[in-house]
Amino acid sequence: MIIKNESTKYSHRKEEPKPIKYIIHKIEYHDTLDGLSLQYNVSAREIKIFNGLTTDDIYYMKEIKIPNPDLDNIHESTVEFDEEAMRKQT
Repeated sequence: MIIKNESTKYSHRKEEPKPIKYIIHKIEYHDTLDGLSLQYNVSAREIKIFNGLTTDDIYYMKEIKIPNPDLDNIHESTVEFDEEAMRKQT
């Protein structure tokens, strides 16, 4: 991000990276990457990168990590919270 200052022409300020929070979604037979993307309001591309996936296939997985999810759409039956990891992320 470049911010214009009166004392100098331009100043470069690095933004602090946001900690990546995630949840673990337990894959069910009907889950798709696009469906999870819509459910948690996270792009399918972000989910793929975060999990090191090269295709959209997730049917063979038992669980998948959802980075920075929209917490309003969480269904407790399909989500596992790692309490220790959550404490480290805050």
